[in-house]
Amino acid sequence: MSNDAPSNYPIRTVSELTGVTPVTLRAWQRRYGLINPQRSETGHRVYSDDDIATIKTILSWLDKGVAIRSVKALINSPTTETEFSQQLPEVEYLLEALAKLNADKAATLLATALKQNPFAAFKKRFFVAIELRLKSAERPHRGLQYALWRTLITELLSGIVSQQRQQNLKECWLLRCGQRLHTLSWLTALEFSNKGYSVKVIDGIQESLRPFADLINANQHTKVVIIGDEKLKPMIIKELLRLPNKPILLGSIATIHRSDFE
Repeated sequence: MSNDAPSNYPIRTVSELTGVTPVTLRAWQRRYGLINPQRSETGHRVYSDDDIATIKTILSWLDKGVAIRSVKALINSPTTETEFSQQLPEVEYLLEALAKLNADKAATLLATALKQNPFAAFKKRFFVAIELRLKSAERPHRGLQYALWRTLITELLSGIVSQQRQQNLKECWLLRCGQRLHTLSWLTALEFSNKGYSVKVIDGIQESLRPFADLINANQHTKVVIIGDEKLKPMIIKELLRLPNKPILLGSIATIHRSDFE
């Protein structure tokens, strides 16, 4: 966005436009130095169009699983996206297979990368790197390649989670709200499965959670993980607040709804 004729938005307007609460916007400025709004004559924060663009960029990094403390370096040096992920060598081979729509080879490379690396390394140095590269504007036919990547990782991770569900004793429900973050939801399901949880996934929640809340209230030891990148409907927040234990929020909703669950 251009600064030729910047608009000045008060913090509450910015919150409505981005879904990020005023408390979080202040924290991003004071604690992390991610945004630097100007001040009005009366001393109130005012945000420009560029500030709003930066906030949306921050949210996109959070959606990719990047910790908030690491976002500033990525914003200041956008050319270091891949370097940040410290990608594994297998990344280039998988991207080549996806570009050729070689599903069998890509599936083998994906399974090998998961098997041969600790989960933390697979997530940061493989999964995040692939997500960033596939979403690059310079990559031709990225939509088709990303669709294949999404299919392959869903097949692999859902199969492992399903198999381990029979062995693990602790119960965990993972709910994905909205239309995005599909791959991240399955990666998170595997992460909790590896920690000994019997993970059940409900994908694409957009309606009332009342029956689910009733079920969880009957088993107060169940862990609940909510993944999403859009502001939740008030009825969903109300039903989540009924749960005996505070749910774990991941994706942009962790920032958007932080104050609702404090």
